[in-house]
Amino acid sequence: MKKKYLSIIVAGLLTLGTAVLAKATVINYTATDLTDVNSGEDLWQYSYTVSDNTFAADTGFTIYFDLGLYDFLDPATTAPNGDWDVLTWNPDPLLPDDGAYDAYASVDNASLDDLFTVSFVWLAHLFE
Repeated sequence: MKKKYLSIIVAGLLTLGTAVLAKATVINYTATDLTDVNSGEDLWQYSYTVSDNTFAADTGFTIYFDLGLYDFLDPATTAPNGDWDVLTWNPDPLLPDDGAYDAYASVDNASLDDLFTVSFVWLAHLFE
């Protein structure tokens, strides 16, 4: 089982009167190489922790999956807890467009205590 760690910082702006302050949401992930189900496919899972932000209802974040590197994002990905709704869509070479994991807070102060997870097929091994 391989694990990789990376910090992703998503920057936002918070405006107070005439002053503008920078605020960042920190998203870290762990990549886990899963047992491959279909021959020729390299199945992985990302588990995300999200911090340094308080999400109000009707806000959230989106993580994009590059066209050509990812496919078959799990369409049945479950929300980490009842405070969130999540959905995924696959990269589409016909548009062309990247895929995504989209998390949407359904309540104010949505809990970040649980992992956000998504599985997918990693295509980069085809280029090695």
